[in-house]
Amino acid sequence: MEDEGAAEPLTRLSTGRNRPMAGKTPRSSRGASGRRTCSCYLATQYGAKIIREVMRRLNWPEAADSAILSSPQTQQPKAAPPLTLIWCNGCQADLFIRKMRPGQHIISRLPGTRCLTNKLLLPETLRAQDAAPQCRCRDHPRLTADAVLPATFVLRTAMQRLQFLRRMSSESGSLWICKPATLNRGEGIKLVRAELDFRNLFNDERTNGEPRRDWVIQKYIERPLLLAGKKFDLRVYLLVLATLNLNCLAFYHPGYARLTCRDFDLKSDDLCLHLTNQAVQQKDSTYDAAREETIWSIDRLNCHINEHCEQLGLDKDFAISGMQVSIRQALAHLVAATRPKLATACGCFELFGCDFLVEESGKVWLLELNSTPALGLYNSTQEAIIPGVVHEALAIATEAFDRVFRRQPVLPLSGQQKEFQLIYDSSSRPRQPRPTLVERQQKAGQLSSRTRSMPALNLHANSGISSAKSSENLHLSRPSTASSSNSQPQQLQKQQTQQTLPQRQQRGAVAVRLQKAKSSLSLSQTKPSSASQAAVVKSIGKF
Repeated sequence: MEDEGAAEPLTRLSTGRNRPMAGKTPRSSRGASGRRTCSCYLATQYGAKIIREVMRRLNWPEAADSAILSSPQTQQPKAAPPLTLIWCNGCQADLFIRKMRPGQHIISRLPGTRCLTNKLLLPETLRAQDAAPQCRCRDHPRLTADAVLPATFVLRTAMQRLQFLRRMSSESGSLWICKPATLNRGEGIKLVRAELDFRNLFNDERTNGEPRRDWVIQKYIERPLLLAGKKFDLRVYLLVLATLNLNCLAFYHPGYARLTCRDFDLKSDDLCLHLTNQAVQQKDSTYDAAREETIWSIDRLNCHINEHCEQLGLDKDFAISGMQVSIRQALAHLVAATRPKLATACGCFELFGCDFLVEESGKVWLLELNSTPALGLYNSTQEAIIPGVVHEALAIATEAFDRVFRRQPVLPLSGQQKEFQLIYDSSSRPRQPRPTLVERQQKAGQLSSRTRSMPALNLHANSGISSAKSSENLHLSRPSTASSSNSQPQQLQKQQTQQTLPQRQQRGAVAVRLQKAKSSLSLSQTKPSSASQAAVVKSIGKF
């Protein structure tokens, strides 16, 4: 898991004045394709076998420790060194972010990802986005937390547990799945069918002397879509890159389908029938015989659905046109909700493993996101897919950041983007449809009529004249009422347009003088003298 506080040091580096990325990269450090050459430093053994294979394909050398952990440079070097990609885990990310050199280093971890990968924070993040303004996301509709996640309860306090018990009692016979907030690979997961199971879960924690955990309990999808009678879920990949000016890019890879070894049975408490990840399926007694059938490619999944589309009640090519569209929309919405935290460190990227479950009706649900997706190769399908995922992700990241550091447009990428699809670009703005000719004419007419009516309205408001007789004496034009004829408004409007600005100002001055004179007369208790009346008449007669 990443530390959100690690974003601050890099923000200062990436926005400083003496950053090496400000100028062009010397040609001596560029390859034949115009991009700088790249090296890779392996700080962790997680996925090291696949990373070294990808380095061999891309012809990248392996960097030394001394070149990475030395103090950051504050001045631009005469000849820029090649880009160095640092492959690290979450615990090491803070150190490398503080030591990184903007424009030279790329780190395979993003700060602030706990809001995505932590099971407690993920539902809270989506619910907070429900109250936020419309996100500037590309080609996807507005979604809500209830449309992305199954019903989820965070069990931190006694009050939250009581709220869940009330919900559970109102839905008798429902099945729930309880997960520890910080564990993965199926560890600690329990099925909850009744209130007694829920209470025993916390009683066992106290009696066994185990440390107190935070739990998340989620509504179990009781009618999942089955493949040949077996439950499955989808492991897809999300690649997020943090670019300049707090922007980010997100790419989606369709991944593969994970199946159980045995047929699905809702009434069984065997977790091997409910959890599809390889760490759980390896515990099944039939795993060795069914190893090759536990992972399907998306093409094979789509062919199976097309063969049984009438029986399943789904459209043809549902795995391509329906299922993947829903997944892309959900992930784009999720990245938009967390962009302020993910996009704080330019030069960082991360590859997430995302798990989705498909309901019998075709509805797609997000289950969880993993910051360290398993890169193990357990069968031939994974051997064909996972190395390509890592290869393409690293190629996209290095090319994109090389363009960012050289102040060039990132998109479109030159041949590196094959299976990955762009689903989110925070720098883009949704385009408003161009107004038609009729709409432009209507808008121009409204502005024109509003402008013409403003002097008459302002004059009437400032004058304070209430009697129609005074208005007639001063020849003040006012908008006609509903009882007037149709020709009268047109005549008044024509007279207003013919009047010049000095004439309007003079009329306004007359109105102000008249109002002052009337006020002074009303304040006097005695009958106004003939001299006062003569002064008023004289002031009016000047105009």
